[in-house]
Amino acid sequence: MKIVCFGDSLTECGGEAGRFSDILQDRFPGHLFLNRGAGGESFLEAMPRLASDVLAERPDVVLVELGAVDWWREERPYSDWAADLEECLARIRQTGAQAVVLGVFGPYRNAEGEYVAKVYGTDERAEAYRALEAAIARRQQCPYIPNIQERIINDRCCWLDSNHPNEYGNRHVADMIEPVLEELLGTRALPVRKPVLNTTRDFWQEAVALAPERLAVVDGEHRLNYREANERVLRLAATVRSTAGKARPKVAVYMPNCLEYYLLYWAVQALGGVIVPLNTWLKAESLRGIFETVEPDLLCLREDDRPEAAVQAAESLQVPMLEVLLEADLTPRPPSLQGRGPGG
Repeated sequence: MKIVCFGDSLTECGGEAGRFSDILQDRFPGHLFLNRGAGGESFLEAMPRLASDVLAERPDVVLVELGAVDWWREERPYSDWAADLEECLARIRQTGAQAVVLGVFGPYRNAEGEYVAKVYGTDERAEAYRALEAAIARRQQCPYIPNIQERIINDRCCWLDSNHPNEYGNRHVADMIEPVLEELLGTRALPVRKPVLNTTRDFWQEAVALAPERLAVVDGEHRLNYREANERVLRLAATVRSTAGKARPKVAVYMPNCLEYYLLYWAVQALGGVIVPLNTWLKAESLRGIFETVEPDLLCLREDDRPEAAVQAAESLQVPMLEVLLEADLTPRPPSLQGRGPGG
């Protein structure tokens, strides 16, 4: 199906590929989303382009998000905005398309999860319009979302400026719209580009889920896409965990910039562990001082490289060691250095 997003700057904001339409496109890849947002447009300015920018596309669904600019400008009474909305929805219905009304004046969830009334960006006019908006949506048999920003108000991580969500904020907006589209499109949304990026590991998992065949890393002749890299990352993570003897290990790394280091970094992130990068020019005494301070659970080395300084420092403090071997299939191999921990 074809879905047209028709609105003002709240429809087009979010940056390149960060609009809520772009996020919904990735969640519903079997359908086509067209963004027809135009910053600073009131109903009066948007209505003349309804035919050319929206109806001419022969959409199956139209997401209508307008009214905020009318409120900000305070040039016409709210009853005029409501009349424009009714005309807009009626014309969409006449083409056989389904309209969805996306409001911005409804209540929002506070930090405790309670629904509370908006304070910023609203007043009596907004409240009166919202009541008309809901009634018109019912009359025109349109799904209605009272406030697409319900989950992001007062969340500083979600805003590009005081009025417009960034991409992360638009992920929450997409969450509000997603259930409506699932019902209209008869399709379950893919669990991608969700607003759950709390750690570096989340970024990696999203990349793997969203673009598994996209190139992830290049090292000389070696090239891995995200799916291939993740397979190796998970195998390496299992080896690191078993060798360190901890679920979330602190891993010291004595390696140059290389593919093994790249895979090891994401393996440690997958475990929720900590990477301790070491300068490969350091002598044994300096490395020993670092180990005494940091107390790593594991020292990782590259392939068959046995740097004397690192080995001496680790052995003196009984730090277990693991060699990451770059074989044909990039499979990690616990080397003879393994097992030098306490009691080993």
